[in-house]
Amino acid sequence: MGSVVSRLGCSFLGILYPAYCTFKTLKRQEFDEQTQWLTFWIVYSCFMVLERVADVLLAWIPLYYECKLLFVCWLVLPQFRGAHLLYKQYVGPCLARRETQIDHTINKVKKGSTERLHRWAAQGLNYVKKSGIESLVSLQEEELENKNPNVGKTQTKLLHQRKITSSKKI
Repeated sequence: MGSVVSRLGCSFLGILYPAYCTFKTLKRQEFDEQTQWLTFWIVYSCFMVLERVADVLLAWIPLYYECKLLFVCWLVLPQFRGAHLLYKQYVGPCLARRETQIDHTINKVKKGSTERLHRWAAQGLNYVKKSGIESLVSLQEEELENKNPNVGKTQTKLLHQRKITSSKKI
C-alpha cells in the first residue's frame, strides 16, 4: 500500500471522520457518544505525538504504514472501542497521576507566555511610536523642501532639532 496511501487513510480515518462524527454527536447531545469521541481525541493526540518519533525509527519495517492504518481503524471504529480501551488502561490513569504536575506546567507556560507577549507588544508599540514620529518629521522636511527649494540651513536645522526632541519624549 505504501506510505502515501497509508498517510491519506490515517488522515481521513483519524481526523476527518472523527471530526465529523464529533460534530454529529454534539448536535444530538448524546452523553455516551460525546464521551466516546472525547476519549478518542485524547488517545489520538497521544498517538500523534508518538507517531512523529515512530515514523522516523520504524518506517523501514515492512508493512509499518499498513499496521499504522489498521491501528487507527482500531482506535476510531466504535465496534472495536480501541481508544476507549487504551484510555481506560493507560492514558487515563497516566494523566490522572500527573494531573497536578501538568496543570502546574501549563499555568507556568501560560503566565510566562502572557508576560512575554505583553513585553513584546510594549516594545513593538514603542518602536512604532518612535518610527512613526521620525517618519512624520522626515515627511515634513521633504514637503517643506518641495514647496520651497530655497529652504535655508537654519530651517533644516530647526526641523532636525524638533525631530531629536520628539524622539526623546518617547
